[in-house]
Amino acid sequence: MPIQIDDSASPTFQKALRELSKQYRHVGEDLKRAYEAISADPWHACNARRIPGTSHELWKYRVRSSDRKRGGRGGFRLIAYRPPGSDVLYPLIVYTHSQYEGQPPDRQIKRAIESLLGSLPGAQPGLFDGD
Repeated sequence: MPIQIDDSASPTFQKALRELSKQYRHVGEDLKRAYEAISADPWHACNARRIPGTSHELWKYRVRSSDRKRGGRGGFRLIAYRPPGSDVLYPLIVYTHSQYEGQPPDRQIKRAIESLLGSLPGAQPGLFDGD
């Protein structure tokens, strides 16, 4: 089932994208290519991996960087959220592998989700187990 990608809803994502685009001129184009693959096969494209420890769907993707020319492993990482029962995937955070050893801290991801949920109708709090 194809999925839509809405990268305009998350203020955290937009800020990270602006910062990365200062150093990596083609990050927007790289993400568009990744979106096409993710949209067609969101559970396998771009080395998709579900992030554990959440009660909703958070996904992490590897995105090739045409500026770094190092393939997916040396490119960008994209963390995205899919609301329950939705066919829309919302990018939350984009970063380089060198910015974080594994991924951004849980509290940063949680803030990005809360910021996104504040702009979506009918969103639920309590994404992380133990909240």
